[in-house]
Amino acid sequence: MDKRGIDVSSWQGVIDWDAVKSSGVEFAILRSSFGSPSPSQVDNQFYNNVKGAQAAGIPIGAYHYGYAVTEEEARNEAGFFLDTVKGIRFEYPLYYDVEDSATMGSLDRDALTKVIRAFCETVEKAGYYVGIYASLNWLTNKFYPDQLPYDVWVAQYYSEDQYDGHHGMWQYTSGGTVGGIAGKVDMNIAYRDFPKLIKDKGLNGWGSGESGGSGGSEEGSGGERDDRLGIGHCVADVLNVRSGPGTDYPVVYQIFTGNMVDVLKISENGWLQINCLHGVGWCAAQYIQWSPFESQQPPIGIGRCTADVLNVRTGSGLDYPAAFQLSQGNMVDVLTASGQWLQINCLLGSGWCASQYIDWFRTNLQVPAIGVGKCTADVLNIRSGPATDLSVLFTISEGNMVDVLEDNGRGWLRIRCLLGTGWCSAQYIDWSRHDK
Repeated sequence: MDKRGIDVSSWQGVIDWDAVKSSGVEFAILRSSFGSPSPSQVDNQFYNNVKGAQAAGIPIGAYHYGYAVTEEEARNEAGFFLDTVKGIRFEYPLYYDVEDSATMGSLDRDALTKVIRAFCETVEKAGYYVGIYASLNWLTNKFYPDQLPYDVWVAQYYSEDQYDGHHGMWQYTSGGTVGGIAGKVDMNIAYRDFPKLIKDKGLNGWGSGESGGSGGSEEGSGGERDDRLGIGHCVADVLNVRSGPGTDYPVVYQIFTGNMVDVLKISENGWLQINCLHGVGWCAAQYIQWSPFESQQPPIGIGRCTADVLNVRTGSGLDYPAAFQLSQGNMVDVLTASGQWLQINCLLGSGWCASQYIDWFRTNLQVPAIGVGKCTADVLNIRSGPATDLSVLFTISEGNMVDVLEDNGRGWLRIRCLLGTGWCSAQYIDWSRHDK
């Protein structure tokens, strides 16, 4: 049976994946990266989208937007793609997005076909089900898809799919609307049962060994999660990975900005045991930005650290060892409030910290949002009420996403974001109502 899905990137901003699931979306293809290896070329919503979609129970695939004009550049892009998606299981293919007119579009058909083959061969050899995304025009006129033994995802914005070549997915519009996403979104139909096909072949991280870079046992009915705590990437220029949790241990290898890792353990002194393409080792937690697998309990609120450095401990008291540290401004989910201690979850993991150093509010008591939007001003004052003579609570910046709670009809909106709730001038928030 055909399945209907979406593809998204940072252009869609922060997505409410539970609402997406409720709207009937059956799969999502997520942009992971674009161009050549660089931390700035990783889609800045990719890891949030992976975590959100998986938590909502939406099967996912991924795509890399290509710029390569030589086979060597294509293989470099493929290596970057593999680093970016390492440790993530995908039920749908990993696609090479072939559409950039200024780069790929400058090649003749033979040259572009070779570039695409170089990318796809590299990804396929790493244990993934790989495919090619291209428009009907490019498939017909720009390269030779019949010379490439890979699945095709065709883009044609029309009332019917007119591509007669071998393909498993059709992108039929860029103007779709889906609950949980502000603005328009690409809509797709998958003709194949990709989850079954991929899992049966043990691809995309679903094998029993290291296929797809994830390893571990399959999470299915009656199965158990593998021993990873989460996935992340290096944020240091160069990071020493050692044989044990401390600087007294010898360096066994180094990783670099953007390199992907599996997080296996957290030591009492705040070091992480990681696994990556180079093997298993230990590194300082502050240089790994990572997402723990979803907590067993939903958060009761969100907040941010107000201390310069805050110890997060393994239990609710000073007698418990510090698992890791937060810095001022770090955002957290609040899981439990117990006296003067909070149980929190963040990119470094879960633990307990003194409540006086977390400025937070309860999200489970908040009024529902009437819409979602983003800030269009360079800096926008958020005030305690709908007037310019009222105090400024905090500021937000261009591109920051907000929930809209109330429109007073006189040019002011009450909004909610990670920094809190307040009022701002409506002219600087580009937003849409959930009921439209």
